Amino acid sequence: MQPLDREIRIVVADDHPVVLSGLHGIFGQSSEFRVVAHAGDGFACIEAIERFAPEIALVDIVMPALSGLQVLDAVRIRGLVTKVVLFGVALNLDDVAAAANAGAHGVVGKNCTPEQLLDCLRAVANGHECWPAQVGRDLGAARTRSVAPAASAALTGREWEVTSLVARGLSNKDIARRLNVSDGTIKIHLHNIYQKLGVTNRTALVVRAIPLGAFAY
Repeated sequence: MQPLDREIRIVVADDHPVVLSGLHGIFGQSSEFRVVAHAGDGFACIEAIERFAPEIALVDIVMPALSGLQVLDAVRIRGLVTKVVLFGVALNLDDVAAAANAGAHGVVGKNCTPEQLLDCLRAVANGHECWPAQVGRDLGAARTRSVAPAASAALTGREWEVTSLVARGLSNKDIARRLNVSDGTIKIHLHNIYQKLGVTNRTALVVRAIPLGAFAY
């Protein structure tokens, strides 16, 4: 594929330092891509995407805290415009289908060559998708049978803050103090959050919130 005529800002996320180092080396030799941030887990990846608004995020499928698919959910729910490409060691049809349904723009194997990786990201930067050749033929059918995305109920910005603080273990009183509101206001927010996410208590909320990308602000 022809080189891009512009520079693409990219975030890379992987929990293995040697992989991050290798990716920096690959992108460092190309004038087309500039790594604006790197992350070692899903939370840090989402924070980097929100902070730097890169055009593309290259995200490991398996990471601590939040997986690549959970990062995808957070990007989608928060309405972020960054295009996410997942990459991993062992790719199968179900993983690729789940990524497609979650809104990924592609999946690339870690056994690819540097040029194959750059070609994939060039394609995504030019408005296309990039999927492994061995599963591309079956992807259309697989999209329809993959797991459904996480809850689509949209929380308000303040409700995301409350959910994040609940997930960190703070009590209603602590959350109220942190947000400079009354305990009653927090109870109202929690009532609305429970209804939107279909849960009935704080424990269920935390379990539900992690795939949705709730993290500390």
